[in-house]
Amino acid sequence: MTDLAPLVDHPHELKVLQALFRAPDQAGTEEEVSRAAQLDPAQAGAALGRLQLKGLVEVRDEKTHEMVSLTDIGERYFQQG
Repeated sequence: MTDLAPLVDHPHELKVLQALFRAPDQAGTEEEVSRAAQLDPAQAGAALGRLQLKGLVEVRDEKTHEMVSLTDIGERYFQQG
């Protein structure tokens, strides 16, 4: 049997794995994992990224957020008041 302990070499990674292990279906959003692991979102995100590279977690559903920006007309309206 392979020793998996060396794969987890950062305390935030361990917290994230523990949070996922305790979660329903051993899954959750990045925000839920962050809260459960008691980490800042940036810390949890970095730990999740490292764990994904190591093959210990996977992204099941990746949703994108729509970006909204001003058009030229909207920008002119804002500038002219």
